[in-house]
Amino acid sequence: MTMFTPRYSFLLAVILFVVIFEMPGFAHAAQCPAFPRVVWWKKLSHESVITKVNENFDGDWQPVIKGWLNNLGKLQAIRNKGATASIRYKSTAPGLPVQTRQVKLSGEKLDEYINNVWKRLAILYCLSNL
Repeated sequence: MTMFTPRYSFLLAVILFVVIFEMPGFAHAAQCPAFPRVVWWKKLSHESVITKVNENFDGDWQPVIKGWLNNLGKLQAIRNKGATASIRYKSTAPGLPVQTRQVKLSGEKLDEYINNVWKRLAILYCLSNL
């Protein structure tokens, strides 16, 4: 007798359906827009963010969202002063050591980055409600 009887196959299908479509996680992330492309955010994806929140914050989205709200407030204050924001990030290239890079943003470039931070926050809220 084979292990995959109709009853066993049906039960397995039901379990997979519940795991994939009813539990929060990667499958539901498709409901949220994609992250904007920002060089220093690297290859940011729903999956990478969900994994990071689960591993580093035990699934609690509030510290992540609070941190980005804080970043947004600082960027807006810099823009309101007419100043320049300085963003430091680590850059990796195949075969080369990790390097710290710096980007200075002002004017339209700063406005564009602030807009991307708003989008990132909206996506974080979307992912957190799954």
